[in-house]
Amino acid sequence: MDEVYLTDEITIYNNKFYNKGKELIGNKKWLEILDKCGWEKLDTLWIRRLNKYREKKSVKTKWGILDTNNDGDCFFNVIAEAFNYYNKIHNNDILYDCQDIRKKISNEINEKNYEEIMMFYNIEKINGEFNNKWDINKINTYQDLRNELIKTGHNYWADFIIMQLTLSAFNINIILLNEPKDIPINKCKIYPFGNDLDINKKTIIIYYYNNDHFKLIGYYDNHCMNTIFEYKDLPKEIITVYDMDSRKI
Repeated sequence: MDEVYLTDEITIYNNKFYNKGKELIGNKKWLEILDKCGWEKLDTLWIRRLNKYREKKSVKTKWGILDTNNDGDCFFNVIAEAFNYYNKIHNNDILYDCQDIRKKISNEINEKNYEEIMMFYNIEKINGEFNNKWDINKINTYQDLRNELIKTGHNYWADFIIMQLTLSAFNINIILLNEPKDIPINKCKIYPFGNDLDINKKTIIIYYYNNDHFKLIGYYDNHCMNTIFEYKDLPKEIITVYDMDSRKI
């Protein structure tokens, strides 16, 4: 297995992260070191809620958050970063950018769902809630809509429809955490997708910030920053909170 460089000082080898001294990066030091890659600690209110259901109590959190450019591509960049970290850890040379993600999602728009999608956007326009830059009156076929989605920047933002298409495009689950201040009394809440977590699919966890920006959530465990999870590897606390917010418990 080849050594992969995240930065000049951080490498990945055999699914584990090492510092510049070729020492394993442990749970106590990960935040200090991975700060160089842009990782920060997850929101304190979210950490407090998750810690209530954590199997092993610890002062140090394993939950991190990675920001992306606020340039209209943030959701697509989050998905790209999640897969890029996953691929680097598993020694896969395939790396994505936001346009790769847009193209793959756009292929989920087809003759069968086109009318339903456009009905949603037309209702948004009537209600003054349509925030995309593309001209809804110039969309006549599903291919027209695909062409708009693959354009980077603020032309076509990610919305509920795009997130649903992402689930099928990549055969994944998404868990979407709110920014606590967006809900009265600073309540931490997982946004409902209307889908149960599929135990046969991998999961990406995303933070929805300020109602207009997405960030990637990671979990540092076993000397590795995890950004895509097999169901069996999802931390117990996030499954518990997901089930609570889905009113399963």
